[in-house]
Amino acid sequence: MAVEMYGRLKNAGLNVCRVKLWETPTSCAEYEGE
Repeated sequence: MAVEMYGRLKNAGLNVCRVKLWETPTSCAEYEGE
């Protein structure tokens, strides 16, 4: 999910370098681009 969100934000023209999505209060998904 974090990879998908990263791609969508980049395609929207935003200057994003990392995405961190909290799925539950104790679990998150992270992705850092190239």
